[in-house]
Amino acid sequence: MKKEKKIPVQEISQPEAQIPETASIRVTTLPRRAKDPGDKQAIIDRLLAVWLKCPRLRLGQLIVNGLQREEGDLFYKEDLDLIELLERMIR
Repeated sequence: MKKEKKIPVQEISQPEAQIPETASIRVTTLPRRAKDPGDKQAIIDRLLAVWLKCPRLRLGQLIVNGLQREEGDLFYKEDLDLIELLERMIR
């Protein structure tokens, strides 16, 4: 049986798109996806802060309630978009 090679996450992450300086579109520098452990921890911390403000909700209920206000599929939501949606829900 052939042993599967484990590839570090850094090797499989997608490189940032290169946009020419002459491009006439507005580019945001904020990543919408948590790519490294620090970004992921920040997302989890923000999720915890939202969840603590709604302690009677289970995690699934919290997410579903937040998504009812938005159109689209959870599968395609970027990490920061989902967190910002949940934060707006509790305001």
